Amino acid sequence: MLRICRWIFIFFLSGLVLLALSFCIFFYHVHSLDPPNEENFSLKHISTAIVFTGSSDRIDAAINLLEKGHIKQIFISGVGHSVRSKDLAYFHKINKPNQHVIHLGHKASNTIENVFETKDWLKKNNVSTFYLITSYYHIPRCLTLIKSNLPETAVLSHPIYPSHKPETLGQWFCKVRIIFFEYLKYLYTLFQFLHKEYLS
Repeated sequence: MLRICRWIFIFFLSGLVLLALSFCIFFYHVHSLDPPNEENFSLKHISTAIVFTGSSDRIDAAINLLEKGHIKQIFISGVGHSVRSKDLAYFHKINKPNQHVIHLGHKASNTIENVFETKDWLKKNNVSTFYLITSYYHIPRCLTLIKSNLPETAVLSHPIYPSHKPETLGQWFCKVRIIFFEYLKYLYTLFQFLHKEYLS
């Protein structure tokens, strides 16, 4: 009995070590993601940006691409039901010509719903290539979901990093906690994707 308990403890401890090491790799990976090189935007021939809602920085980044002429339209998935285009235009100071090429999706309330809402919009508007704009730590899970559910699309990620780095221990703890829970969601999503691929 003691031997069995010892092996269970070793197995459990090994799992924790493996989880910690893989999380460190994930943490490093999401912090090494680079947004598209602005000098090469014109060479990409991508006219659409898809934004998965969250921080306002994501929308600002898409609007910046639009105003610089790098893209021609934006679809924002997961917008609150009470938000309208004119509200968005006022809050983000969007000039009038660009207001007509910003499209809002109100159905999604989580990441997988973002993907399916985006899928419907892409099909309706005959779009197969786009920039994906979301928080940097959100990118791996989003790309896995897109690859699983929109295999015919081509995506170039545009990660958004916070404008201020954590300064206190509490802020660092909060940041690591958010990324760790996102990592667990990513592992679950990756497992579902691999399982789906294996079955097919």
